[in-house]
Amino acid sequence: IIPPAARYTTPLGTSLPYVRSNTAFRRAGYELQLTYADQISKDFNFSVGGNVTLYNQLYERNDAEDSVSLKNPLARTTHQTDYWGRGYINDGYYQSVADIINNPRRVAANQLVPGDLMYMDVNGDGKLDGSDQIRMGNSSFPRVTYGVNIFVAYKNLSLEMLWQGTGNRSRYLSGTLQAYYAGA
Repeated sequence: IIPPAARYTTPLGTSLPYVRSNTAFRRAGYELQLTYADQISKDFNFSVGGNVTLYNQLYERNDAEDSVSLKNPLARTTHQTDYWGRGYINDGYYQSVADIINNPRRVAANQLVPGDLMYMDVNGDGKLDGSDQIRMGNSSFPRVTYGVNIFVAYKNLSLEMLWQGTGNRSRYLSGTLQAYYAGA
């Protein structure tokens, strides 16, 4: 894999080599499609089918991840699947000024008021920083896609329908992480 920052322009007419890394990324999946078709009479036939695709991806080795993150089982991204990114855990709301003073807060959060979000100090060091962020959400790329197709024909008239969808993914929309699940 070639890191995006490693793509050089051609200065002075000379090509520069790409910077290679030891990062290894893996993608794997399965797809299943079944269809049943039948002709009831000379004038009437139909078919019903469905498909499902299961897909997964992970970093086998991510050179962009530092050794501190690799040692943290809640934050590491190497050898992990199905996460959107890293972030803080919501621990409720600040109820009073005393609550703001007596609980950890991010360094940049210098204008907190009661009613603002309070985040969890995951590592228990008394401050909120990048070490308190953990993996969250599902992958933004859908892990599951599915579809159902129906075809019905009577003499010269036919009807065909296709329903499809995705599941097990998260999207970041308008500042909020939105999760979509297929089933329980």
